[in-house]
Amino acid sequence: MRAGVVAYAVINIFLIGVWAMVGTGYFWPGWVLAGWGVLLLLDAWNLHDRKPITEDDLDRELRSRHRAFRACTRRLGGWHGGGHEGALPP
Repeated sequence: MRAGVVAYAVINIFLIGVWAMVGTGYFWPGWVLAGWGVLLLLDAWNLHDRKPITEDDLDRELRSRHRAFRACTRRLGGWHGGGHEGALPP
């Protein structure tokens, strides 16, 4: 996040410098400032609201993926993984 903010500042200062050197006029760097700024705010919001991943979360996800894998292999007639019955593919 910190590197993103530094890049935002450096690049936008550069763009504003280019804008100022070519004679000002329409403030086109504002589009970059606004668009990139919104993305930075969304990233900060995501970091702030993110909850830690628990063992239960991991177990639930693995069970869900295993069920999906089993359903898919049943539809395809089973998975033949080199003689290792029941083994998951790499």
